[in-house]
Amino acid sequence: MEHKPTTAGNSLATDLDDLASYLERSLHVVQGYTDVIEHKYARPALDKMSKYFQAQPLTMTWVTTTRTLFTVMRSLVLLVLSVIGSSIFKVCASLFIALASPFLALASGVVLFVGPHIFIVFWGCCSSRSYLRCT
Repeated sequence: MEHKPTTAGNSLATDLDDLASYLERSLHVVQGYTDVIEHKYARPALDKMSKYFQAQPLTMTWVTTTRTLFTVMRSLVLLVLSVIGSSIFKVCASLFIALASPFLALASGVVLFVGPHIFIVFWGCCSSRSYLRCT
């Protein structure tokens, strides 16, 4: 992949042409990979499944249905587990808030009611006039 530095003289048309050629090269690369996957893996697997279905239609129908249901069930199990997990988280968070709220209220009450009294006592003892009384 070559990279040409853009200069101030490049016009919009040349930039668009560069972009179009880059996208076209990318398209050819992706098409090459998908052709390999299709011809090496997908078509042989479909041919083999078609032969199995023609040889034993009931067994293959049961196997295909069972595998499909197990695949769907696996995704449903993950969905159910995530719902249960989020429910447990919500219950625990609510319980924590319910138990922590009284302690926060008590702490704010102590700060609001006792704090000014401690400040007044401290200010009274450590002011310049009454310094000798506090020591």
